[in-house]
Amino acid sequence: MNKAIPPCTDLDCFCQLEAATGGRVALQGGVSDIRAQFAGLFAALSPGYPPPSDAVEVANGNAQGLGYRIYTPQSGKAAGRLPLGVFMHGGGFILGDLDGEDFLCREFAEKAGTILISVDYRLAPEHEHPAQLKDTMTIIEWVCLNIGSVGVSC
Repeated sequence: MNKAIPPCTDLDCFCQLEAATGGRVALQGGVSDIRAQFAGLFAALSPGYPPPSDAVEVANGNAQGLGYRIYTPQSGKAAGRLPLGVFMHGGGFILGDLDGEDFLCREFAEKAGTILISVDYRLAPEHEHPAQLKDTMTIIEWVCLNIGSVGVSC
């Protein structure tokens, strides 16, 4: 990706992105190159996202050395315990992090009326499969052991 990527600000964003880069964006190179290109795409696309909603409370945490982010819809807090959703960010287990899909997680939690926990699992190839699934299960087990403090219903 040798060309500057314009920020996306409307519904034609991906068409504009393709036009600016001369075609479909294909991440290439080694893992570190691909991660850098992915970060560049995120930086180019994120200015077009709406500002974070105040309708969802967000808290970061760490359990057994693994990061997570909990999204709790404000509308459901007064109602008591809410169902739990678990989110594993995209990126084919080699890309992504908690920030890359923060907007999407906020939307899921608010619109579905559920507490959503996003897992910052270890990435491949440094951590071979099924490390990512084991990390997610570790966080789910942690939630089960701490269910009262998380506000999840069984």
